[in-house]
Amino acid sequence: MTLSTEIAAVLLGGGFAILGTFLGAYLNKRATLSTARELAEIERFKYAQDRIWDFRKETYTAILAHLRRASNHADRVFSGYCDEQMHPETYFASDSRKEDEEAKWAAWVDCRKEFEDNLLTLSDDFTKQFYLLIHSFKIIDDNDLPPEAAQKAADIFNGFYPKLLRIAQNEIAPSRPNKS
Repeated sequence: MTLSTEIAAVLLGGGFAILGTFLGAYLNKRATLSTARELAEIERFKYAQDRIWDFRKETYTAILAHLRRASNHADRVFSGYCDEQMHPETYFASDSRKEDEEAKWAAWVDCRKEFEDNLLTLSDDFTKQFYLLIHSFKIIDDNDLPPEAAQKAADIFNGFYPKLLRIAQNEIAPSRPNKS
């Protein structure tokens, strides 16, 4: 081998080393950019999920607060008919019954409005249970005596509140990770 062949081999080997370094750096840069894009996408998804979770939590809280208020007024109306100190007809004509009836149905209207305004963020389970609640009022008949209608309304509100609360809690409360 001559000196010029050896120099050419060294230069060629050095050139390949430099080329390999640049190729490695380029591929490393591409992999890093790809990873960064994936991480950014994951962060955007997490942020969106967190926002939905916060909004859902606020919506459940508002719906359940209105439902609890309606339930409390329904209990007061029914209790008024059962009061031994006052005859049911006297209670029926009383201002306190009228105020509690109005407050009960106003709270129910607020509850339904909150539900309808935020329907897109609610879970399917919560939505199905709420629709069952709405349809449950069909058992109250115009021919029912006022104490019977009051008992049915109180039973409906008191029966569905814990179910909806449980669904909401299961969806918004953090759960423990499974230990494997």
